[in-house]
Amino acid sequence: MSDYRYHVGGTLTSNAPSYVERRADRDLYAALKQGEFCYVLNSRQMGKSSLLVRTKSRLEQEGFRCTTIDMTNIGSEQVTPTQWYKGIVAELWAGFGLMEAFSLKAWWQQEEEVSLLQRLNRFILELLNRLPNDRLFIFIDEIDSILSLDFSVDDFFALIRYCYNQRAIYPIYQRITFAIFGAATPSDLIQDRSRTPFNIGQAIQLEGFQLHESQPLAAGLKLHEGDPLEVLKAILHWTGGQPFLTQKLCQLVVQISRERGTEALKIPPGAISFWVENLVQTHIIHQWEAQDEPEHLRTIRDRLLRNEQRAGKILGIYQQILKHYPIEADDSREHIELLLSGLVVKQGDRLQVKNPIYRAVFHREWVEKQLAALRPYSQSLEAWLAADRQDESRLLRGQALKDAQHWSQGKSLSAIDYQFLAASQEFDRQEMERTLEAARAKEMAGRLASEQRRLKQQKQTNTVLSLLLVGVTLKFGFFLWLWLSTVSQYRKAVANEVQAITQTAEIASASSPTLDTLMTLLWAEQRLQELSNTGNADPNLQQQVDAAFQKIVSSIAESDRTENTSSVLNGVSPDKQRLDSVDEAGAVKLWQLDGEAASQLEQTLAGHRDAVSAIAFSPDGQTLASASNDGTVKLWTIADGLVQTLESGGDRIDDVAFSPDGQILAALSEDRTITLWRHQENSFSLDRTLRGNNALAD
Repeated sequence: MSDYRYHVGGTLTSNAPSYVERRADRDLYAALKQGEFCYVLNSRQMGKSSLLVRTKSRLEQEGFRCTTIDMTNIGSEQVTPTQWYKGIVAELWAGFGLMEAFSLKAWWQQEEEVSLLQRLNRFILELLNRLPNDRLFIFIDEIDSILSLDFSVDDFFALIRYCYNQRAIYPIYQRITFAIFGAATPSDLIQDRSRTPFNIGQAIQLEGFQLHESQPLAAGLKLHEGDPLEVLKAILHWTGGQPFLTQKLCQLVVQISRERGTEALKIPPGAISFWVENLVQTHIIHQWEAQDEPEHLRTIRDRLLRNEQRAGKILGIYQQILKHYPIEADDSREHIELLLSGLVVKQGDRLQVKNPIYRAVFHREWVEKQLAALRPYSQSLEAWLAADRQDESRLLRGQALKDAQHWSQGKSLSAIDYQFLAASQEFDRQEMERTLEAARAKEMAGRLASEQRRLKQQKQTNTVLSLLLVGVTLKFGFFLWLWLSTVSQYRKAVANEVQAITQTAEIASASSPTLDTLMTLLWAEQRLQELSNTGNADPNLQQQVDAAFQKIVSSIAESDRTENTSSVLNGVSPDKQRLDSVDEAGAVKLWQLDGEAASQLEQTLAGHRDAVSAIAFSPDGQTLASASNDGTVKLWTIADGLVQTLESGGDRIDDVAFSPDGQILAALSEDRTITLWRHQENSFSLDRTLRGNNALAD
């Protein structure tokens, strides 16, 4: 046993006795011999580099020319594109033994006028021409180191694909073959999604050790009694054939034998499985972070947690795998990261934990601890899940929900996280609605009580007034009563009229708000102002009018413009004497009506620079307003034609309307701005502009 050595970490030599030949060895060797471009992409410490060395040695023994480019040797930090490409050329120059054949420095300077990619391509042709009788194999290792470069190397892999495709045109390219190794995926090689992906070559599947392939490992396991293969079988059960862990456990068996001073290990009959389990628990799993030398488990941990934006979702998926949920493998970045970490493998179309050691080290409690460090709401989430998502008291609300939503922005979370946050948001919304409803009910109760007190006080006041009036003469009292009654009825009639108009406007704002509705509401506001000037306006009614005004302005601003056009391009004047229309040139035509038919053209009104979009008659039928896409409103009279042009600010106008008393003119622009002009001294002047929630401008 003392002459046999296991290799824990690093690359095995081509003749290492503990090298396990797997199916990948045979597949890679056969494919390269056939001239296939190959790639071996898998998680770390799966034996990729050892496979490279072994295959390269076999090909060289058969007389083929081979070289290896280790991408970590070229560098990935603080390296320029020129240095990177020149480093590759230098590796090829030295690897194929051309240092004595020509000066690389002179060759590089000679090619300075072409791009870096062209220089590399020309150097490949230089190799093929200088080695005309040889087949060349280029092994590229640690390809994942390119992912940390601060510049794109998509062109490099596009060149490899180019060399493969050129075989059909130039036979010289059939003498060069590439093999790529690393912890990456084919989609990582060409990252620009607008370019053709790296879709050439044969993927070599590198799997864990199988018992029937692992006979070389059993040679180093010597037992005083029993079959070494039984020990190896127990080891493979715990490692799942993971090469690094398998070599490490075999080495631990040798180490324990040496510590006991025996050549052959003594294990009681029938206790091999228990003995290996104890070995795993004490030397691998227990306080694993301290015992993880050479580093392996910590590498997996760091890969899982290195991207804070994605770690939460990765751990969430792994948590579901631990709970034996059926997680089907897909091409998502989270699944790729789990596979490249080596923690899980694809069994059929589902993801499973690779081996019992990983399940024991990265267990549920470990995942929950990491998620708790990532999530600000971990305890609430776990309690909610434990209650089968029925305990609403565990959901977030208020500031806690806002903090969680802020934390989740820009992160890729698990489906459970999104479900919890969505449920919390819905619960918080419902709770806020209940609170607002209670507040509204309390406010209404307060208003009712206030109104009852006011009526009581009014009743008391009326009683006092009645007693005072008893002493007044019947005649004076009669006329006073008659006057008060008339005034009260007038005020009540005005108030009822205003309230009816306001309610109609509120209904219209919820369905099809128009400028005509807004104009009617403005007229009602003026009527209410007449009562306010005498100090008899109801403040609640004033608030109702103001609210309706704001609501209809917002509704007009937010609604689609085709739904708010109240004026028409063929309308009849209020006195039913005229009909307006618009011709194709955008001119307004007035027709004398004979019954309900237009019998005679009375006048043509032209002046807009663009098409007429809306027309409205004033209430007295003497003035016609025409709105246009040129952003203007023109006012016309039968006698004088054009009397005034009003500018709306440049946007096209979709609608125009007069107030019922004809004193206010309104225009609705395409950007949902409402412009009001008031009639003063025989002309209209700008009164105000409404935008959105009754926001006022000039």
